[in-house]
Amino acid sequence: MAAEHPAKETLPQLIRRALAPPRPEVFLERTAGTWTAVSAASLLERVENLACAIAGAGLSPGDRVAIVAHDCVDWIVADFATLFAGCVVVPIYPTQALDHTAYILKHSAARLIFADSLATLERLTASGATLPRTVVFEAVGNDGLAAFESGGALARREAPESSAARETAVGPDDLAVLIYTSGTTGDPKGVMLSHDNVAFDAAAALAFGLDDLVAGSVVLSVLPFSHIFEHTILYVYLLAHVRCYVCRDPAALLGDMRDARPTVMTSVPRIFDRVLAGVKGTAMKAGGLQASLVPWALETGRKYARATVLERGPSPVLALQYAVARRLVLGKIRARLGLDRLRYFVSGSAALHLDTAMTFLGLGVPIMQGYGLTEASPVVTASSTAANEYGASGRSLPGVEVAIA
Repeated sequence: MAAEHPAKETLPQLIRRALAPPRPEVFLERTAGTWTAVSAASLLERVENLACAIAGAGLSPGDRVAIVAHDCVDWIVADFATLFAGCVVVPIYPTQALDHTAYILKHSAARLIFADSLATLERLTASGATLPRTVVFEAVGNDGLAAFESGGALARREAPESSAARETAVGPDDLAVLIYTSGTTGDPKGVMLSHDNVAFDAAAALAFGLDDLVAGSVVLSVLPFSHIFEHTILYVYLLAHVRCYVCRDPAALLGDMRDARPTVMTSVPRIFDRVLAGVKGTAMKAGGLQASLVPWALETGRKYARATVLERGPSPVLALQYAVARRLVLGKIRARLGLDRLRYFVSGSAALHLDTAMTFLGLGVPIMQGYGLTEASPVVTASSTAANEYGASGRSLPGVEVAIA
């Protein structure tokens, strides 16, 4: 029986629905060394204020708003507020090549830019692009986010009905996200995604691949929000009512994992490889017994997982070696990485090397792989905990049609 397509909704409608139950911790981010929580009520308050500020800056529904920033709660607020104002989000990597940045700003006809820092603003200026009004998250004064947001709060108090009117000015089939991919040749290509494209994909991914992501679960977000994978995953997390820790700096990933101790986490193969390299590097630096014991334990775990999942099962000798490795090393590594309560990783964006997957499975952490593309918002196929086939990318989401050319 074919799955029914759920009722279409805009992303503001989805956001309001997901934030309706009062929750003290929707997002958490580390500021000045301390994790600060953002409640559902305060998040929605900020989004509505900023949406009014965007409207007050002269933008109309359908106008483009670029976000050039590293991951942070302000990024999320700017993204949601743009949609609440009826405008279109144009996410841009802050490390994007300058010529590509200039091209995207011109091609998208962005009328407002949110930048995370003065350093990012300097890069935008150096790109040679003609910049529209730019609001900087960390800046003080009239060009800073705090002042811009305060102006919106004042406007919202004076005319509360205007913001609601802008939300209803767009429908589920209207453009929500204009996200640029590098393409195979030439200039970046703008992918046009509607409200329903993203909303449907998020709901389908949650219902199929992440159906055991229960309310109150802890997740850690590390991939760039400027990438469509994590951009849509944010809506999955909202719908699931989880507590989402935001990793602001990939260099702080290991520390953030230890603090958050996530139960689920999305990632890409290069991060898995980086984590394993860090574990081995730390052991080699320590020297002595660790320098030989840790690599041996990881390799033993990999062999055991491969024999268990892909072959006829481990030999008695390998099973004994694995029991020793798990007791002496692997369990401790998992705890030190902050993965002691992780149920699984979700991997996308590139093919996952089987050896990497088996090494993590040896640690007791399965990795579920999926496949997607920006034009599909992006998830097309996903694995599930009930049917996780290594070396494959799962099955198509309900409501997603797949054809092989």
